[in-house]
Amino acid sequence: MKPNKTYKLTAERLREVMSYDPETGEFTWLVTLSNRAVAGTVVRNPTSGYLSARIDSVRYLQHRLVWLYVHGRWPAEEIDHANGVKDDNRLCNLREATRSQNMMNKPRLKRARSKYRGVYFHAQSDSWMARVGKRYIGRHATEEGAHALYLAEMRKIAQKFPIPMHEIDEIRQGGASA
Repeated sequence: MKPNKTYKLTAERLREVMSYDPETGEFTWLVTLSNRAVAGTVVRNPTSGYLSARIDSVRYLQHRLVWLYVHGRWPAEEIDHANGVKDDNRLCNLREATRSQNMMNKPRLKRARSKYRGVYFHAQSDSWMARVGKRYIGRHATEEGAHALYLAEMRKIAQKFPIPMHEIDEIRQGGASA
């Protein structure tokens, strides 16, 4: 679903048909809407790793519904799952984000040569390069040095937007994220 799409569903209508538990992140049907949406059952419709729900013949991603349910408005742009788990819709795990901020929470590629997120080997200079998203941060002779550049930049960004939870642990421990 596109973040800027205009939705007809209101917070009032959502609260009529579902209840939300911010501790578990689960929605429960309050009324029976169909043979799949039965009052008293937990809403679990997986869609590409995310959870969705169909209300009044329109499918919505549940993490966006959480925002509407709790804040009474649709999110301005995207909703980021801070821990990277697509079906963890606990309120403490969700935050509004721009596309750029949301992309910072992507996991390290499994095929990556570096053991560190945001660090890449640059063959032409025979050095390690640090990047945040597509933005070049700097180069270093060692993988660890480039990772330090990456973490320093992430600390700056954290002042504007919280660092993903797995990155916070990495910063505290000074270790690698696998």
